[in-house]
Amino acid sequence: MSTTPTSKEYRGSKHPRYALRKQEFHQLSDIQHKLDKLYKITEFDNDALEKISIVRGSSFNIDDDDPIDLDPRFFLPGPIENMEYGVDVLDKTEGLCRRRWPQLEPIKNHQIRKETQRLADPEVHPNQRYNYLRATYEANMREAALLAVFCQEAAKVESSWATHGYIHGRKAPCSERIWFSTDNDQPFRDFWTSGEYYRWKRGAGTFDCHNPNVPHAVATVYDSSRPLHQGMLRSELRVAVGLLREQIRRTRVYVDHYIYPVLVVSFHGRFSARITQAYFQNAKVVVRPSRLIDLHTPVMSTDVGLVIRWLNSRAVGETRLPIPEAEQFDDPVPTEVEVSDVKGMSNKTIDVR
Repeated sequence: MSTTPTSKEYRGSKHPRYALRKQEFHQLSDIQHKLDKLYKITEFDNDALEKISIVRGSSFNIDDDDPIDLDPRFFLPGPIENMEYGVDVLDKTEGLCRRRWPQLEPIKNHQIRKETQRLADPEVHPNQRYNYLRATYEANMREAALLAVFCQEAAKVESSWATHGYIHGRKAPCSERIWFSTDNDQPFRDFWTSGEYYRWKRGAGTFDCHNPNVPHAVATVYDSSRPLHQGMLRSELRVAVGLLREQIRRTRVYVDHYIYPVLVVSFHGRFSARITQAYFQNAKVVVRPSRLIDLHTPVMSTDVGLVIRWLNSRAVGETRLPIPEAEQFDDPVPTEVEVSDVKGMSNKTIDVR
């Protein structure tokens, strides 16, 4: 990966974008705080998003390799051949490391209905109902994780993404809340966990823990719920906002970029997945969710392969300062990222601004 160095270096805390970056961090922290308080809204419509400074953009086209976009795009799917090679490697690996598309047990609707009716009896202790629901939601989340792990492992075989060093352990958001309606005792939940977090591998010969020329990041999340009304799940929003915030927690990181986009791949139980692009601009988080991807299949389908390709996505788009602002900061030189020899990328030179 070859880069063109910027024309001027700033020392200490004199970089003109440091103050703005700190302001952006506080704005993202405020949005995250609002999301944390609204845990009882598991699916957000556009009006609810607007109230917490999140804007839903146009649908994110995930099916075309070279889509026509009216809104900004910062990710494209990884090469088909890398996906196929990754799946083949998993299939041919011997022993416990061998992985195939998970075969989940059939849903036993009759037993579920019978148990639900039994627990609705007023004589049943509330703890029994809570424990049953918790076990059910944990099982749904495990199923999401099983499908996700297969896709993640296949994507890692040929990838330019590395584990994100800023988010781990207690920093990774999750939720295991269950509550009941005061009107009709209907159960509700906010039950999900973070998956994995990635950022672009650092350039050859650099001692940085990140690649300063590629401010993109990717995350996965495993949710026991699915978006039944085409809204945004709180888990998807919380992971996106949290990752955007962590991208700029260290002020000097990616300071030459005014956009630091993230991609969230969410898995909804055994049923579906979704790809959501998010970035922060003008004090608002802009999200572009894709169509729902059907994962409820006994064999690896085209849609499963599509998820793997997006986990190994290509970083594209203009993320550096616009030319007039760059000239004002005396740093007008764009950085070309040479990707002809990089795994998981196309053979074109992408102008990352």
